[in-house]
Amino acid sequence: MSGVDGITAARRIREIDRRVLLIYISSHEDYMKELFEVEPFRFLSKPLDRKKFCRYFREACQRVSDEEAFFQFTFNKEMQKVSLKEIVYFESDKRVVYIYLKDGTVFHFYGKLNDVERKLVDVRQAFLRVHQSYLVNYDYVHKVNFGSVVVCFAGKEIALKISEDRQKEVRSRLRKP
Repeated sequence: MSGVDGITAARRIREIDRRVLLIYISSHEDYMKELFEVEPFRFLSKPLDRKKFCRYFREACQRVSDEEAFFQFTFNKEMQKVSLKEIVYFESDKRVVYIYLKDGTVFHFYGKLNDVERKLVDVRQAFLRVHQSYLVNYDYVHKVNFGSVVVCFAGKEIALKISEDRQKEVRSRLRKP
C-alpha cells in the first residue's frame, strides 16, 4: 500500500468499526507486537500459503455469519424485533408486509418491501429479491426451478415465483459460493 502502512490503515479502520476482521499478510514479522493494538483476526507471512489463507478466510466468514442481527418493525404502535437468521422470507401484499419465520410463525406490519430491502442492504445475512412481492433468505432456498425458488421451513416446502425480469440475476446470485 503506498502512502500508508498496514498498522496505520488498521487504526483508521478501528476508529470507524471495531468489529471488522483483519487478516494481515506481510513479510515483516517484526510488526507483531504493534499488531496487538489493532487486534487482527489472523496473520500470514509472505510468501503466502494459499491453503492457510483459504482456511483463515473461511474462519473469518464463519465468524461474521455467527453474529446475530435483527430486523425491527412496528405493529400496533409496538416495536418488535426478529432475528434475521429466523426469517425465511418477506411477502408483500398491498401495503402489508408478512414475515415468515422458520418455525412457521408469521408477523406482519404496514410498509413496503422496497423499504425492507433497503434496510437489509448493510446486514450480513443474504436476502434475494425474487419477485416484486418476495424477498427470500438465501439460507432457506432448497432448490430453484425454472420460474420459482423453493424454500423449506416448518416441515413444508413453499414455491415462490421468480418474476421474469429477475430470473437472470437470481440464478446468478444463487450460483455464487
